[in-house]
Amino acid sequence: MTTRFHTIKSLWRGAATSLCFAGAILLAACGGGGPDPVPDPGDPGGVTGDTLAGQDQGVIVFRTNRDTDHEIYRVRPDGTDLTRLTESQGLDSHPTISYDGTRVAFTTSRYGAESQVVIANADGSNPTRPGLFIGRATFAASFMPDSAMGLVLSYRSYDFSEDISSWRGSPDGSESSRGLVNAPPNFPATAPSLSSSGGRLVYARLFGAQQVIYVLDALSPSGRRVTDNEAKNSFPAWSPDGTQIAYESDVDGRSQIYVVDPDGLNVRRVTDNASTDRHPTWSPDGTRIAFESDRGGEWDIWIIDLDDGNLTNLTSSPNSSEREPYWGPAAP
Repeated sequence: MTTRFHTIKSLWRGAATSLCFAGAILLAACGGGGPDPVPDPGDPGGVTGDTLAGQDQGVIVFRTNRDTDHEIYRVRPDGTDLTRLTESQGLDSHPTISYDGTRVAFTTSRYGAESQVVIANADGSNPTRPGLFIGRATFAASFMPDSAMGLVLSYRSYDFSEDISSWRGSPDGSESSRGLVNAPPNFPATAPSLSSSGGRLVYARLFGAQQVIYVLDALSPSGRRVTDNEAKNSFPAWSPDGTQIAYESDVDGRSQIYVVDPDGLNVRRVTDNASTDRHPTWSPDGTRIAFESDRGGEWDIWIIDLDDGNLTNLTSSPNSSEREPYWGPAAP
């Protein structure tokens, strides 16, 4: 099944042109130094095949209620080294891992009614909050490739719209922030994922009952629509080499996992079953995708091999729910 990019309809065009892509180059806009990180259209996201082949298979962090409260756990992709990272009275969810494996970020309700982003060490110790966003509902999304103290996150504005911003902290306690997507009310921008080069951002936009995947980069500073259907398409995730985007979609009825090129072409359905599959995340070498599924009767974390379609139930914990996986590097 192949989809071609089409012109955005009038409703989407009006919302898309109201976006603000600060500085066009994400790392530069967020205070990063060095050369232009935006890849040439033929450049695979700044990560080479040799780099991917040499990487450790990393760890997967996820949310679970196996200990009554919803906490963050970590596990190896072979099911070993299961480790609890958080222990609080609130709900901890949506974990993500820094590119060097030394930090984990997640969303928590432990501080009160508004969800807040927390950054902690890889073992869950020393949790801290981005001070610039305290008081607003925030949701962890992606670390910046060049910093274990830099995030792209979504947050709820005071007018109740949902926007996307960058945040960068420093050892001296100083912080900076830059708006990347300013969405109008009732058209929230959520679930951002930053490419490994730091030059491209993919995210989901809500238009009534429909959700659309967009990409922001230097060539499309107002957003380029990737999905072209009337379905809910969400939780996009860049492949490690930047050549594909995995996402969930209910275009064929029930939510399943799909992969698409950043230009909207070459749509491929990855999972195909009568259950619900959501929240994809790539292995460091790009050969497998982990996702959450209720196909076993409980929500578990599953892994699918993209070459042969082989499936593995990673968590398989009875009477509990394991959700929102993120696959990243292990701490050195």
